[in-house]
Amino acid sequence: MFIFWHQEIPPLFLTANEAPVTVDAGVTVAVLSAITTFLNPTGEKGAHLAAAHSFDKLNNDSRLFWSIECWQEDSDEVLTSKLRDLVERKNKLNGTSPQIPNWAYKRAKAGIAAGEADFKVDKVGTASLPPPDAA
Repeated sequence: MFIFWHQEIPPLFLTANEAPVTVDAGVTVAVLSAITTFLNPTGEKGAHLAAAHSFDKLNNDSRLFWSIECWQEDSDEVLTSKLRDLVERKNKLNGTSPQIPNWAYKRAKAGIAAGEADFKVDKVGTASLPPPDAA
């Protein structure tokens, strides 16, 4: 005994009712693809991450300068030169780093004012450093 079943074969060509949906989907994909290419979110993310790492390195180097190098026996000229180098690096980073949107700036500023970025090492008088006159 043989059992046969009926299976519908999909049409090779679109019917009149299916064509607009296919065209709309194609246009949507093309527009989204163009927007993604224009905005380049991956490139923007990488640029902001690189800038953040550079500012973090500058912050670490500045802390090292303040907490160790300033208290060594270097002359004023040496310390002034090192400070000028740090300031020059900061100015260069400010000029080459990507800018953040205004809403992000306001949110970060409010967070800083609320104490999100307070660190003990940055407060004057909390480090266990010898007084400048002790030599």
